[in-house]
Amino acid sequence: MAKRRMLSSDIVGGDNSISLPATAQALYLHLNQDADDDGFNNRITMALLKSHSDENDLKLLENKGFIIRFESGVIVIKHWRTHNYIRKDTYNATAHKTEKSLLIFDENNTYILRPSTNRQRAVDEPLTQVRLGKDSTGKFNKKENYKKKKSKYGKYKNILLTDNELSELKEKFPDDYQQRIENISEGIAMKGYKYKSHYLAILKWARNESQNNKQNSNSRIDLEAPGRYSGDIHL
Repeated sequence: MAKRRMLSSDIVGGDNSISLPATAQALYLHLNQDADDDGFNNRITMALLKSHSDENDLKLLENKGFIIRFESGVIVIKHWRTHNYIRKDTYNATAHKTEKSLLIFDENNTYILRPSTNRQRAVDEPLTQVRLGKDSTGKFNKKENYKKKKSKYGKYKNILLTDNELSELKEKFPDDYQQRIENISEGIAMKGYKYKSHYLAILKWARNESQNNKQNSNSRIDLEAPGRYSGDIHL
């Protein structure tokens, strides 16, 4: 029997959802469509392909509170019970029992992480303690630990950004931060650009773009200026 899935307008019609890029909205639809009867989904790659989305969209859904991601790769739709009501005679319990054991429902019937210290950490939870890794000599390797904190972004997965750097880009460029990431990603892939910091490279590209726009604006000839190219002859 085919699975019937619904989406509540209270969730997908809200400002938080409408402000998402079209690719992220499409990804959310497919994650919901392919979820099991408890709202869990482990077919993430398939959903990304169907929606023409990428890891940026998945992270955005997580950061905006639409899904919860687990270290196992499984996700769960947070507002599953708002979207769907599964009849008891057709209900099939999820196979992802470990992940489900980490969750409870809040007063709005929304999935939230169970408040407990002795459990597996979900992907979106911060670590309570950060440990510096040691190299083979026993010395702390700060550089290696720093790299581990960065995630890959862009179509070619060649842009490295920390969570803080990504958040700052969203604040600085709320309308086109993803396109700016893609521009750098394509430049690196096609022309071999090299940067020590992709975050700083994006900011530099933005400054250069702003300066070029200002120069172009100053160099324009104002055709409406009095006496300029108006057909009047001044003796």
